[in-house]
Amino acid sequence: MSEQGSAVPTPGVARSRWQTWGKPALLASLALNLLLVGGMVGGMMARHRHGGPGGAQAPIERGIIAFVRTNLPRDRAQALLQSVEGQRPAFRAARKDLRQARDAAFEAFTAGTLDQVALRAALTKAGEADDKFQALGTNVFVDLAGRMTPAERQAYRAWREAQDRHHHGPGESGRDGKSGGMMGRGDPAK
Repeated sequence: MSEQGSAVPTPGVARSRWQTWGKPALLASLALNLLLVGGMVGGMMARHRHGGPGGAQAPIERGIIAFVRTNLPRDRAQALLQSVEGQRPAFRAARKDLRQARDAAFEAFTAGTLDQVALRAALTKAGEADDKFQALGTNVFVDLAGRMTPAERQAYRAWREAQDRHHHGPGESGRDGKSGGMMGRGDPAK
C-alpha cells in the first residue's frame, strides 16, 4: 500500500495541526473561563458593596428613612414615618414615570438609525422625571426634619457622616464626585 492512500496521518502532520489549532483553542478556552470567573467575582463584590441581594436598593437604606427606622425608639420612628406615609403613592407614580422615561431614552439611543432630535427629547423627559422624583425626596426630607428634635437632627448628621465614611472611605466622595449629602437617598416608597 502506498503512503498516499494511508488513512493514518504521519506524526509530523498531526503535530502541526495541534500547534495550529490545539494551543490557540486551549488559550481561547482559558481566556473565556477567566472572563466568566472574573465577571462572577465582580458581581459578588458589587453585591457585597451594595448591601447583598437586592443591592440596588442599598442606597435607599442610607437615607433619612433608614436612620429613623434603625436609630430612633420604635414609637418615635413610627410617628415620624406615619407623617410621610401619604406620600408613598406619589413616589410610586414618580418612580414609574422615571423608569418609563429612561426606558424610552434607551430605546431612542439604541435605535438602528439614531434620531438625535428624538434622543434629545427622550433625555429631556427623563431629566424632568428625575427632577420630579428628586423634588419628592426633598419634600419628604424637609417634612421629616421639621418633625425631628434638634438632638435627632444632630444624631442623623453624625450617622450620615459615618455612613459616607463607611461606604466611600475617609476623604472620598460618591461616584459623581459629590458626597452623599445631607439627604442621602431616602425613598419612603420602599
